Amino acid sequence: MVSLTNISPAQASKYFFESKDNYYTRVPGEWFGKGAEWLELRGSINKDDFEKLVNGENKAGNLLIEPGDNKKHRAGIDLTFSAPKSVSITAEILDDTRIYQAHDKAVNTALQYLEEHFAQARKTTKGVTRFVDTGNLVIAKFQHDLSRELDPQTHTHCVVLNITRRPDGNWRAISNEELYYNKMLLGQIYRNDLALNLKELGYQVEAGAKGLFELKGIPDELIKEFSKRSRQIEAKAKELEKEMPNANEQKLKEMAAVDSRSAKKNVDMEWVKQDWERRLAEKGFKKERLAKRLLKQKTFEKTMLHHVNQALNILSERESVFSREEIVATALKLSLGEKGIEHVEQEFKTSRELRSVTEGFYTTREIKFIERDIVDQLLNGYSQVEPAFVSYDVQKTELDHLTHDQKKALKHILTSNDRVTGIQGDAGTGKTTMLSVASAEFRKTGFEVTGLSLTAKAVDELNKVGIRSQTIDSFLVSGNNEATTKRVLIVDEASLLGSKKFYHILNQMQEHDRVILVGDVKQLQSIEAGGIFRKLQELKVIKTARMAENIRQKTEHMKQAAIELAEKRVDKAFKRLDNKERFIEIASREERIHAVAEAFTENCDKDKTLVIVKSNQERIQINEAIRNAIQKNGRSNQRSIKTAIWQTQNLSGVEKSMAMSYRKGDHFFVSKSGGGLSAGAAGTVVHVDREKNIIQAEVSFRDKTKVKKIDLSKHGLKLNVYRASEREFTKGDKIVFLKNDRKLAVENGRIGKILALDSKGNMIVRTEQGKEVSFNTHNYAYFDHGYAVTEYKSLGQTTNKVLYVADTRDMANYNSFYVAATRGREDMYVFTNDKAELQEQVMIEQIKTSTLDFDKQLNFEKQGLLEDTNEKSFEIGIDKVKNMGFEIAF
Repeated sequence: MVSLTNISPAQASKYFFESKDNYYTRVPGEWFGKGAEWLELRGSINKDDFEKLVNGENKAGNLLIEPGDNKKHRAGIDLTFSAPKSVSITAEILDDTRIYQAHDKAVNTALQYLEEHFAQARKTTKGVTRFVDTGNLVIAKFQHDLSRELDPQTHTHCVVLNITRRPDGNWRAISNEELYYNKMLLGQIYRNDLALNLKELGYQVEAGAKGLFELKGIPDELIKEFSKRSRQIEAKAKELEKEMPNANEQKLKEMAAVDSRSAKKNVDMEWVKQDWERRLAEKGFKKERLAKRLLKQKTFEKTMLHHVNQALNILSERESVFSREEIVATALKLSLGEKGIEHVEQEFKTSRELRSVTEGFYTTREIKFIERDIVDQLLNGYSQVEPAFVSYDVQKTELDHLTHDQKKALKHILTSNDRVTGIQGDAGTGKTTMLSVASAEFRKTGFEVTGLSLTAKAVDELNKVGIRSQTIDSFLVSGNNEATTKRVLIVDEASLLGSKKFYHILNQMQEHDRVILVGDVKQLQSIEAGGIFRKLQELKVIKTARMAENIRQKTEHMKQAAIELAEKRVDKAFKRLDNKERFIEIASREERIHAVAEAFTENCDKDKTLVIVKSNQERIQINEAIRNAIQKNGRSNQRSIKTAIWQTQNLSGVEKSMAMSYRKGDHFFVSKSGGGLSAGAAGTVVHVDREKNIIQAEVSFRDKTKVKKIDLSKHGLKLNVYRASEREFTKGDKIVFLKNDRKLAVENGRIGKILALDSKGNMIVRTEQGKEVSFNTHNYAYFDHGYAVTEYKSLGQTTNKVLYVADTRDMANYNSFYVAATRGREDMYVFTNDKAELQEQVMIEQIKTSTLDFDKQLNFEKQGLLEDTNEKSFEIGIDKVKNMGFEIAF
């Protein structure tokens, strides 16, 4: 664990030199850093020297740093590194003093990295201020061994003094932005180094999915017993949340750590040691036996992996570009207990997958090639196909039902001679209606029309208007996409499309095929890397028609708010909704949830009201609150059943790659073929081997079930994991389906109402489209209460009224608010803790990274078509070879 706190000169002197603190300090403080060496500060810390330095003076009392604008000097930052509780127990209770040196060595490793990479000062020249790397810091280290509650807690306070020497020789205040931004990375560097140091002493570590670890052999009950301070902080944080409901969780914990501090005590260490042994004995443990047990833990040789490349695989699932620090931190988490920062840095330098896009930011070789090749293919597709119509009359009477923008978009795609064209359609502008007309017109001229979308729900909507459609995944997996006639591929919800999948679509095209990308870049962005639809529009690589004429919203204030949001006039939209008293500002999360439940149940049209939330946790809480409110209002006599449902775990890439994240009985589905797994296969975990980082699972595919061992380091990213959770359901409950099922003909995100259910788990549900679905919950359990849904689940939904829950601690943005505001035809109420802060957050747009942002050759006006690069000729065909099932080694 690592924490950061700004401290004043008075706080620094009092905290580190008050008499009581001597009982907590194991050894005298010592100086660290090149800056300290320049100031001739070495070895043990002298109180007088320390007090001068925290006031901006050198040892001789000469002023080095001028006070700030408020005439006060900031002493520095208390950067504290705390050992895992099992390590503290072993050092302090089991008396292994070697651990102190292991801990100190790990702290020094992190501090050295801090000094080399993040030490900065500001320099202003001709009114322009810039950051200057200095490579030196003055740091005072104080190692302590107790918490304030007298539990064992090995930790070191590192006072990073507010002083550094610039290359020009002048001493200046440090710029601490990089230190705060990279706090978690420094903590990971410390933990990785500590784990290796402990293994050298004969201990074994058990790594967690969050980049934390504990020593093997220390039971959880002992960790809990000697963690009074942690429990104290958690309890205080809950109290503070009631007083300061707008503060985020991390801020509350930091404040709780300060506010819950008990006064330091005069400590009799002999008594403390006796008390520890007493508590140890009460839990049934003896010191000597436990100490021996720790050093007899089994060891397993793991397959050595290139963890930087593994980190790149994980990061590139979600983004195209990532910082050096993100790569290093992810690689360290994956290699915890195996590698330290020095080894990871070496892997970073030697990785053949890594490509620099600009200083400090990188991508993978594959993504750089894919995104550049997409642009090349689109540019080479200009004027390469015969248009469906040389000219097209949009004024004919059979098109009178279309708006001006729908007609304009229709003409654009029917008369285009480009292989790829685009429709940027704002929310509620009738894109699907326009596409149904376009599809019919294309078929008249001999085209085969296929609709594609990432979600089965969008596919269902396209099928309903006569466009034969399938999901993009099924289209790519089927492998029989060689069309016998000229073909139009309509890619709906293109703003959700990642670069890799679009690249694969392009490579499935035949000579006379064309692609129409349809979407709204203002809505939620792709989960996968790229955000390619937005980027192609920004670079004007595709010719795009815009549809902006809103036909969904039926009331004036909602129609105008939707238009204003589409034009990014957030202040106007907020003012309009505020004038209609549509913002309900409630600071307390608990009271806000109650208010949402009350508003829902008092509504006369519950079936046409949707609650939209940001987080899964809040979704569960609000669904439960609404159900309770409905029960009180007269539904208590309806039949109810309790049943297990499968709930998605939403694991990060690192978590998917670590056995610690899995339990026996978990279900999973395979999203990508490889390593003996087939896309679409389903599995049940039967055994978890944390040592070897593998799971054993019963995997079913095409009516065949086999037991397979899955190496999570190599194949964890392919798994979408579900875990059983019990829910109560009542006749009349609103539910949301969470997984596509062809046999039931239900789609992920589809909402329905329970018409009947029985104790055997049989259930009949009527969807919003009026279709009745019958199933048994023991056979299909991928559903949940559906009164409240997350923003992504709300995509494609249209309802009369929306209740949008936006806690600013969950960080809203423009895209999420725009989606929520355009789901409701008639009205929208916004429940928030802070309206002003929410407006500030909504001003910020969610944008995916792309390598095309940094490609200096993309200057079409001056250069015309792009020229091939040496890297492209070297890399061409790599992705196709991988798709054939081969692994490529260099």
